[in-house]
Amino acid sequence: MSRPVLLDTDLGSDVDDAIALALLMACPELRLVAVTTVAADVRGRAWATARLLGLAGLHAVDVCAGARDALVRKGRFVWREIETEGYPPGPEPTLSSEPAAERIVRAARETPGLELVAIGPLTNLAHALALDPKLPQRVARLHVMGGHIR
Repeated sequence: MSRPVLLDTDLGSDVDDAIALALLMACPELRLVAVTTVAADVRGRAWATARLLGLAGLHAVDVCAGARDALVRKGRFVWREIETEGYPPGPEPTLSSEPAAERIVRAARETPGLELVAIGPLTNLAHALALDPKLPQRVARLHVMGGHIR
């Protein structure tokens, strides 16, 4: 039985999040429920994420754009331009119109055993927690990759 996972990512400005997405897609023990994007050009990040999912044949995975700006200390991080060029040809990615925080809350309510994997700034999770204070009780696990190198 596969474990359901929602990935919250800032994919697009370097390769680390794309590799994490590839590992999630390749792991038979995990089932990707949705992906949410965070920080700066969230639509560009969502487009890049959806293109990669589409190339892997995972068109049914929701991709939702989320919070562009941090809640506090705005402008602290300088984000590089998002890479939306150089992807192999394929069908135009479809993005969900559902905001990321709302998708996180819905996934937690609808998906027993959901695991959240947060590998970008935690703004979407903060917004989701504000929408549903019981979110921690609805989620089986939270995996966070924290840190920043200058």
